[in-house]
Amino acid sequence: MKEFQSANHFSRFRRSQNDLKAPLQPVPGSFWRWLKKDGWAYGGLLLMLGCAIWYFGFGTKHFDLSQIEVAPLQFIDQQQIINSVQEFESSKFLGFIKRDTFWTMKTISLQAFLKNYLSHTIAFEEVNVKKIFPNIISITIKERIPSVTWITAKAEEKVYTVDRDGVVTQSLNNKNEANTAFPVIIDKNRDKFEIGWQIISPKYLEYLLQIQKEFSGATSLKIDHFIFPLVGCSERQYVAEKIFEKAASETNSEEYKAKQREIQEKFQNGLITIDESLEALDNLKKEEFQNSQNKNNANVNTNENTNIDTNAKQTEYDRTEWAKVYVPIECNFVKVAHEIHLQVVEENGGFEVYLDTLQDLSLQLQNLKTILAEKISDPKSIDYIDVRIPDRAYFK
Repeated sequence: MKEFQSANHFSRFRRSQNDLKAPLQPVPGSFWRWLKKDGWAYGGLLLMLGCAIWYFGFGTKHFDLSQIEVAPLQFIDQQQIINSVQEFESSKFLGFIKRDTFWTMKTISLQAFLKNYLSHTIAFEEVNVKKIFPNIISITIKERIPSVTWITAKAEEKVYTVDRDGVVTQSLNNKNEANTAFPVIIDKNRDKFEIGWQIISPKYLEYLLQIQKEFSGATSLKIDHFIFPLVGCSERQYVAEKIFEKAASETNSEEYKAKQREIQEKFQNGLITIDESLEALDNLKKEEFQNSQNKNNANVNTNENTNIDTNAKQTEYDRTEWAKVYVPIECNFVKVAHEIHLQVVEENGGFEVYLDTLQDLSLQLQNLKTILAEKISDPKSIDYIDVRIPDRAYFK
């Protein structure tokens, strides 16, 4: 039996024995130790941060984009732009996040929205959107400035405005809505346009505006309106059917006509190309030509009394060529148009003047002035004067 020096020693011994008999307690893990020590503090900070974000983002009006600034515009209604921005702000991102705060507004999305809205009513060059902290949104629109009233007259009359680049800027209900200071041009080729289309070249418009500026001073005549005259465009095409028709008409031999039909059938069935068919027709024609020459030579040798002019003999055959036709196509007026007509006011005679934008304007106006002074006594008796050819003028 163990002896103890004192009662205190015995008491400590008994406690140690009881600890050995007691069940083992689980040792807390690192996560729980961190949570007990620092986790609640970090959690509290995150909660406070979330509340701050909600407050500054949604709970206060301080960051609402309440001020919409639109740079001065000449042809676009500023209030319409403001209304469009407000419409976009009232829409929601992801179905529940409003776009009317500094933090939730995406300028690139608003920019695309405005471009789409404007494209249906008027042409423009660019739209810029930026946010100014804390509650301002700034809109700048670079407008296309119209310079000409363009009227389509091929079918139903439609009225548009066009800028100096030849781009349609706006569609009008009627010509009474057009700016009276703009020159008017009547298009005899087309019946309608869309906003944003380029319908003519910038050089053509520049020449038209130059005429508008110089015509009256150079001729003492007043312009009533301009005319975009009819322009015909065609394209040269090569027609395989005409090639075979021509080849068949050049031979009287049924044998060779049958061979030609075989070549044509191969081409139509896609077994040979048009170039291969041309080569085959040439070889066939060459064969027929040589056989014909051989027969003529044989006739000369067997009949010495035959009088033949050998110099008149055909020594070569005609090669098969492409059959060319010209087919009407849709014109690219921006590239091909260069003629411009104008009609003077009725009090000056009401006749038309034909001009060419590829020729010097001063020379054409001088020729017009000369022919009016020297050749035409009564301007009302003529239909037109053509001064498109340098140093010449025609009238009817």
